[in-house]
Amino acid sequence: MLPENGRNFKRLALFRRGFHRFPADSPQVAPLRRASIRVRRHELPESINPDSTVADKEAMAQKIHYQDDIYFIHRIVRTVRDALKIEIDPDYYAARILSDVRFANEAMRNIRDSLMANTRIVERPEYLKLLLGTATDLTDIVSDLSSGSSDLGRALEGSKDELQAMYQSLRGMTDEIRNSLNELVDGEMFDVEVVSRDELSELLQS
Repeated sequence: MLPENGRNFKRLALFRRGFHRFPADSPQVAPLRRASIRVRRHELPESINPDSTVADKEAMAQKIHYQDDIYFIHRIVRTVRDALKIEIDPDYYAARILSDVRFANEAMRNIRDSLMANTRIVERPEYLKLLLGTATDLTDIVSDLSSGSSDLGRALEGSKDELQAMYQSLRGMTDEIRNSLNELVDGEMFDVEVVSRDELSELLQS
């Protein structure tokens, strides 16, 4: 049996190859069920208190299941992205789409804050890459909604200012994560396409 760290790395690798392809009753999916319950209960970590000690921050980081949390947010973002590709009725779904976008944005910021505050996490570069790919996809979604170019976007005209502000904020967050990744690889420029398009291409083909 793999030790806990080995299982964590295995789950991370499976995610990057297309985790959703496992059957619903597969034992590999069990951690995601726990993650989904945790997220639905709004138990994502709050932003790190700047007055916390290093020991406090490290202890909190040990309790966060980053890969599971990021995966769950990724699934929410992907569902919203798929909704923009089909002709669903805005009267039924516009409010839900806006709610999902708000939740994904807030959840990613909580995880971003934790990863930025805890630089000793061994898998931190991998988590940042996954978070960057998902944040980039959400940025594209919010840009589409705020432009009013789709039926859903037009239905959310009353939230246009909020969506435009969220878009600018998401751009700032993706730039921050990308800069952190560049520093982690000794100044080499990190290409988000490697993560969000090439490595996650199998997710788009299902």
